[in-house]
Amino acid sequence: MTGVGPSRRGQEKVDPMMVFRHFMNDSPQPFMIGYWNGRIIDFNRAFQELLGYSRDELLTMLWISDLTPKEWRRVEDNAIQEHLKSRQAQHYEKEYFLKNGKKLPVEMLVHSLSDETGDPGYLYFFIYDISQRKKAEKSLVRGKINAQKQVAYLNTLLDNMNELFYTYDSEGKLTFANQKSIDLLGYKSEEVTAMTVWDFVAKRHRADMETEFVRRLKEKEPESYHATVLHKDGSERIFRLNVAPILEDGISMGEMVLAEDITEQRRTQKALKKSNEELQSIQEELTAVNEELTAANEQLIAAEEELRQQLDESEINKEALANAHQQLEVIFNFLPDPTFVVDATGRVEMWNRAMEELTGVKAREILGKGNREYAISFYGNRRPLLIDLALGYSDYDEEQYLFLKQDKGIFYGESICTQIGNREVYIAGKSAPLIDRNLLFYPSQYITGTL
Repeated sequence: MTGVGPSRRGQEKVDPMMVFRHFMNDSPQPFMIGYWNGRIIDFNRAFQELLGYSRDELLTMLWISDLTPKEWRRVEDNAIQEHLKSRQAQHYEKEYFLKNGKKLPVEMLVHSLSDETGDPGYLYFFIYDISQRKKAEKSLVRGKINAQKQVAYLNTLLDNMNELFYTYDSEGKLTFANQKSIDLLGYKSEEVTAMTVWDFVAKRHRADMETEFVRRLKEKEPESYHATVLHKDGSERIFRLNVAPILEDGISMGEMVLAEDITEQRRTQKALKKSNEELQSIQEELTAVNEELTAANEQLIAAEEELRQQLDESEINKEALANAHQQLEVIFNFLPDPTFVVDATGRVEMWNRAMEELTGVKAREILGKGNREYAISFYGNRRPLLIDLALGYSDYDEEQYLFLKQDKGIFYGESICTQIGNREVYIAGKSAPLIDRNLLFYPSQYITGTL
């Protein structure tokens, strides 16, 4: 989510042009601000260099028509209209006319700045050069035909293997299974194409298998293990699996598996183990009483020794835990970015040196304090900060932020602080919950400040 709000209550709103000049002109990210009628208001150096025009030329051009080919104007207009309805930033693709006469494919992100009435007054655009991506897409199409021929040949070889071989994507959906796999599990080819690997796993093992699958996708390493596999008739078989990741540009797209049915081998091993256990039991029953007493005494001595070792290990672990906690506090205190942590009730638990330098508030003055005491250091009053959003509070005012969004549980925001230094300070920060091994909830806030 995004928002544009006043720098402080009761005062003028932040001039978007001032924000642009201070923070965007030297950015490598191409950026442009324009009116709804197509006239360009301003842009940064990266935008000018991307298109190749001079600054004077761009200021006399219309981004709607002079810079945009006719076939892309409706696409751009639809994206802007969708933004007006949802008030959310919109992504879309188009092309720009370059100074050299060529066309440049780009990806656009459009949003707007509100005027004094609260209505959208300006449009601002972030521009991303996607020309290399488009070239890669064309090359991919050319290579696809050759790849299809190679796949057909490879499938013929795999179907004639004596081992089971199959592949599946990152969601577990089967993408290929050779004839040996289909025959051994009792299915037909047309049935397998609509199944996932989880359909062959008993429910009692499914959660563990899915967890291991996610881990292997991240680690991208080959692995071997045994698994219980379901036959179509409901019976279970045991496979030895040799699994390897399917990688594309370093990204795990799924896995390939070479499997062997070891069901009968495992049954033989279990029967042999059971027989050995029975023989061992008979032998133990024939042991003399004096040997049993000796064994019992040795067990008692071993138990005492084990207890003593456990007590020693407990003391060592206790000391190691204390040292680790102390090291964590030292590392946190010397983080270069201003950072603080509160517990689930909103009390300040940690306040590093960078926070002391930014706010002028010492850690000893604020640690243990709640009731949004930390907000006074930034705004002079107890108002919600990003860290309160991570705590789950909803009493914040979106208009107090120049920028506000949530992504995967992390809150990002930008605002003007009135309490730091001798004048207004632009602050960008992010906040996220911290979960310990007991699943306790500790939001933290990470803040950077720039005059």
